[in-house]
Amino acid sequence: MTSNLPDNSTFSLKLDEGMFTLHFLDFYQFVEEFFRNQIFEQLDWFALPGTVIVKQINSHSVEQAANALIERGYFNHIRPDSTQKNADLKQNLSASVLFPEWYSNDQNVQLQIEDKGFLENVLVKVGDDKYGLQFEDCVSFTQSFAINARAGEVYSAEPGKIIVSKVNVEIIEKAVNWLSAHNFFVHFKPLAK
Repeated sequence: MTSNLPDNSTFSLKLDEGMFTLHFLDFYQFVEEFFRNQIFEQLDWFALPGTVIVKQINSHSVEQAANALIERGYFNHIRPDSTQKNADLKQNLSASVLFPEWYSNDQNVQLQIEDKGFLENVLVKVGDDKYGLQFEDCVSFTQSFAINARAGEVYSAEPGKIIVSKVNVEIIEKAVNWLSAHNFFVHFKPLAK
C-alpha cells in the first residue's frame, strides 16, 4: 500500500487482481462533502467508487480498513484500476432501476422504508449488465457509523452503497441516472448473468 499521509487521502493497494485506488474520507469530511454537494450541486446523493469512510485518517486506520476490506471480499466486487480504463464505458446507455417487487408494489412499504432510511437489493440495469446497489439516508448512515465506531469498527465501505438525502423512488432514480451518465458503474463488476 502506498500513500502520502497525511496530506493525501488516496491510497493504492496492489493485489493479485491488480492495482486498486481507495479514497479515504474521515467521517467529518464525508458529512461536509455530502451537504456541500446537496447545497451547491443540488445532488441528493453521495457516491464515490472506492471511498472508505473512517473515524480518523491515520496510518493505523488505513491499514486496518484495507486489511478488513481484503478479508471481507470488497475487491471481488470492484474492478482494478487498469480494467476500469478498458471497460466498456456505456456512455450512451440509460440505466433502469429494478426495485424489489415487495417494495415497488406497495406505497405503504415505500413510506416505511423512507422512514427507516435503508433499502438494499436494488438492481440497476445498464446495457446487458446488472449491478446490485443499496441506498441509505445520511441520518441512518451517520447513526450506524457512530454505533459501529463505538464498537471498534474504524471504517465503512460497501461496494454499491449510495448515501442519499431520502430513500425514495424519485431520489434513487435521479441518483442512478446521474451516476450512470458519469460512468459510476465502470468501477464495478456486474453481477453474474
